[in-house]
Amino acid sequence: MKHTMRWIESLASAVLVTACAVPSDGANAESVGEINSELVAPITTTAFTEVVCSESSAIAFSVDVTLPSSVKPGATFPVSLVFHLAPPIIAPYSGNFDGGATFLATHATPADPALAFDAFHFAAGVAVPNFGSGSITLTAAHKVGHPVEVRLDDFDYTLVPDDTTRPPLVAHCVAPASSTGAIATIPIVNLPKTKEDCKRDGYKTRTDETGAVFKNQGACIQYLHGTD
Repeated sequence: MKHTMRWIESLASAVLVTACAVPSDGANAESVGEINSELVAPITTTAFTEVVCSESSAIAFSVDVTLPSSVKPGATFPVSLVFHLAPPIIAPYSGNFDGGATFLATHATPADPALAFDAFHFAAGVAVPNFGSGSITLTAAHKVGHPVEVRLDDFDYTLVPDDTTRPPLVAHCVAPASSTGAIATIPIVNLPKTKEDCKRDGYKTRTDETGAVFKNQGACIQYLHGTD
């Protein structure tokens, strides 16, 4: 798809980034808070999303997401995100970037995690390295059967030019109502270790490696035989 993006400067606003025709699906890996010690090794994936900043302005992102490939019920874990403008853009002036974003998380707490971006200075004539990065910390639900999903809710940023004759831009952007794709999906996995884990309805709280709950005791025990 063809993307268009431009910086519009005026006395009233320093810069606006616009984009169109962007897919709406859905590494600064510093963790925050108490992290579960039994996490699966983290992986990094790329998601695509967008936000609407005004009737005539939207921003398209590719998002590098570093997350565990699966978590245990009740595990606390970090999700690190780096937003990149899609396509990248050359800054027309130098200045400072700051801001933050909020998300919607299902099958995890908090349900509305907030991310404070790592502030940075950008240089004129150089591609902006990212458009927001940082980490959120989530705790997976104790009940298995559904993965943790994270969606972007809103996105705020501030651009303060080094040239003090240019006014700063403070922008508030929101995910469009049509955006339903998750930018992060983490299965909640609770593998059985012995046949006893499958008995007396124990299979209802156990999953395979994809996070799928066993349909019955026999399927749970058969899975154990297959992993012997």
